[in-house]
Amino acid sequence: MAIPLHDDNPSGQFPILTVLLIAINIFVFALIQPHEATKDFVFSYEHAVIPCEIRDHAPLSEAELVSGVCGRTRVTVGGETYGERPLASAKNIWLAMLTSMFLHGSWLHLLGNMLFLWVFGNNIEERFGKVGFLVF
Repeated sequence: MAIPLHDDNPSGQFPILTVLLIAINIFVFALIQPHEATKDFVFSYEHAVIPCEIRDHAPLSEAELVSGVCGRTRVTVGGETYGERPLASAKNIWLAMLTSMFLHGSWLHLLGNMLFLWVFGNNIEERFGKVGFLVF
């Protein structure tokens, strides 16, 4: 696989939004996103978008998350019923659509994405304009 370092069609203006997005991504990964396994799982769940949550307009319950099944799933163990309570009842599933764009699994994942954003983002920013680029 070839790794692009630059493109052959430079833009005529400085890609300020591309640079800003790269800086935000690095900031979130380095300073906000936890790197401890347990904390990272909870943080990722609370801030990542899960398609069936958008479809159902509700956060996943504990049982749904553990079982990997989307839909109302209840588990009864020893007369106790689990699974109806959302794992993160305060989760804003619509805000998660925005915040999930800034989450990365590792430094390599982050650096790969930022490299492609740097190489191609300037042309997209110039072509679509500032507002169009942010919406894209």
